[in-house]
Amino acid sequence: MWLRACAALASLAVAGAGAAQSSPLEDPEISRRFTIFRWREDYSDLADPSKRTSWQARYKYVPLGTHPSSYLSFGGEVRVKVEGSNEPAFGLREAGGFAALDARIALHGLLQAGRYVAVFAEMAFAEQTGREPGPRPFDESYLSLVQGFVDLRLPSKGFDLEFRLGRQLLAYGSFRLTSIRDAVNIRRSFDAARFAIRTDVGALDAFYGREVEVGPGVFDDDFGGGIQFWGVYSAWRELLGRGVSFDGYYYGIDRRNAAFRDVLGRETRHTLALRFHGVRGSFDFDVEVGVQLGSFAGHAIRAFGVGSSYGYTFVKARFKPRLGLKVDYASGDGGAPNGALGTFNPLFPAVSYFSYAPELTPSNAFGFRPELAMQLIESFSAELSAAFAWRARLGDAVYAPGPFPLVPGGLSNERGIAIFYNCDLVWLISGALELRGSLIYIDALGTIEAAGGSDQIFGFAWVRYWF
Repeated sequence: MWLRACAALASLAVAGAGAAQSSPLEDPEISRRFTIFRWREDYSDLADPSKRTSWQARYKYVPLGTHPSSYLSFGGEVRVKVEGSNEPAFGLREAGGFAALDARIALHGLLQAGRYVAVFAEMAFAEQTGREPGPRPFDESYLSLVQGFVDLRLPSKGFDLEFRLGRQLLAYGSFRLTSIRDAVNIRRSFDAARFAIRTDVGALDAFYGREVEVGPGVFDDDFGGGIQFWGVYSAWRELLGRGVSFDGYYYGIDRRNAAFRDVLGRETRHTLALRFHGVRGSFDFDVEVGVQLGSFAGHAIRAFGVGSSYGYTFVKARFKPRLGLKVDYASGDGGAPNGALGTFNPLFPAVSYFSYAPELTPSNAFGFRPELAMQLIESFSAELSAAFAWRARLGDAVYAPGPFPLVPGGLSNERGIAIFYNCDLVWLISGALELRGSLIYIDALGTIEAAGGSDQIFGFAWVRYWF
């Protein structure tokens, strides 16, 4: 019933898309502020009553008293997604092909109590039907507290101090190692404390928390069993010259049941990394290098990874084409049972390392991905790419997201994993309405074929409406 209701809402939204910019259902002055991190939206300028003429503005700014910085703000999101695959996990698991329908409804509220204190909460309902053998843990929750935190801000001369306590999203930098997992129904959140110092040229964040393990019922998430996660992230704009920014960070995790070398054990891992990124004219770049130390099941960890993205945009050409290249390397293990573990752990990565198909994660992998992106019209873009994935070490496994072994190490001497042929489309119909889709053909190479796997086709499309 919920899925049918969400689909009906999505259909109504799309039906009105042609007149979205001038429709009374959307105030462009409101929708241009929408962001996936909803707590960042600032509506304090609506303290002026003459600006609260639309119905959206009235619930985006509900005054509390006479101080313009004290107000309530409400909003949310409806997203309906269809996805499917003929051979999930290359046919290596018992589940057969599927076609699934997903729905997510999120509602949030912000209490801004003056300039220094804010309280934010977001709840979500998520449901899925059609996946075989059944929904994953992050596919369904009849009511979940995705975010609920208190912010304390202390502005000072030259810098601001911020303290946040409660359930929150943690996402930094390029999202290579920390992402919010927006592509699935339930976003990744943490019960955490975070302290930040912000200046005009950069910021320093320190945090400690536990990943929330989502339950399928009503407010039945696990509050204490998730992965422990802590770290410090520093980001500085143009520190190394015009157009070149620098990030440096440390992440630590403690995971009870990690799976490497066909063994389950406790993993304590420390990641130290540097990131250089920026735009120089028509050229953009993003390079990240990290090393990992720690212990797993009584053995040391010695791993490293490199992620990089380069692009050149022909800004004066028709469709503004961008030619891009991504090159990634995540170390693997040599296979010596008593030696240090060499498998890189990408921690909490974004889905789209190789493609939107959630089949592989960047552990024991070398990836090479040429891309062509085009802005076909102002609000409609397309990207074509081919992502080649090979094993870094032949003695180590091929890893699925988790990371968990999909193909055990030592099964063959083949290095090739797969080639992902991707076609990604995005239509930003308005500031509040988005259509997105992807069609992917995955050509299984020697390592997958030796394990009995085969090629697959994966695709998805969603419509999302923010309010």
